[in-house]
Formats: sequence, C-alpha cells, structure tokens
Amino acid sequence: MLRLFFVPARFVALFAALIVALLVTTGFAQDSPAAMQLYNKGVNLLEAGKGDAARQAFQTIIDKYPASAYSKLANEGLEKPLVGAILFKDLAPLSSKEVLKQFALANAQLMVGREWKADYGVQAVTMLAQMMVKRKLKAKNILVTTKDLPDRKVEVTLNVVK
Repeated sequence: MLRLFFVPARFVALFAALIVALLVTTGFAQDSPAAMQLYNKGVNLLEAGKGDAARQAFQTIIDKYPASAYSKLANEGLEKPLVGAILFKDLAPLSSKEVLKQFALANAQLMVGREWKADYGVQAVTMLAQMMVKRKLKAKNILVTTKDLPDRKVEVTLNVVK
C-alpha cells in the first residue's frame, strides 16, 4: 500500500520534468526557419574567416527576429572579438607571407576574420616554432601580444625573441 503512494509521486515528477523539457526546447522548435538559416550562415562565415559578413548575418537576426531563440545566439556571436590583423616581428629569414600561407594550409585557428581566442595564439606559436625548427632557425621565445582595434577586433602580434 505504501508503494502505491510513491508510484504516483514519481509519475507526477516525471510528467513535470517532461513538460519543462518540452517548454524549453520548443523555443527552437517553433522558431523561424529563416532565423535558423541566417544563424547557420553566420557561423559558417565566421569559420571561413569572413567575420564581418558573419556579423551582418547575426545583426539581421537581431533586427528581423528579435523574439527568436537565435537572437540570443546572434548577440553572443556579435560579442566575440575578431582577428583584424596578424603582425610578425623579427621573423627573418622567414617572411610573414610564408608563415600565413603555412597557417592557412594547416587550417590554423589564427586567421584574419575569425574569432579571437587566446588558445589560437598558443597554437600559432607552436606552428611557428615547428617551422623554425624545420629551417634550423633558433629563437629564445615567441611572444604573442594583442591590441584592441575598433569594431571588437584584435591585432595579434607574434614577436620572435632571438
């Protein structure tokens, strides 16, 4: 008899959890397909190094679909800093063009127009150090510094300390 009392309580708790889950997920399920497509386009543009175009797609979502669940995601996309420029100091005999070409071939995260994260600078230092080892070039260190630019962009400098 005691067991029958707990079965309905479990059922009620399970039913309540199911209702909450449905309410939370229906924000995306009932959302505008156009907002979803724009968001996916923005994410793809960002990954392709076309940060300004990605930001335009995100802003369009905010302007045209402010009640959309994708509007919050678009706001987050707009807040991410973008790499506006990559500079190299004391890189010779390597050229910045050569290094950037190797970064592109290796699909490095540090690329102009992509999102900036400090981890991307660490990856770039590792890749540059590997290039230097292959060319039998020596350096004491490779330092990464950043400088804020307008429009939430960042200038990233890799300085080879010899």
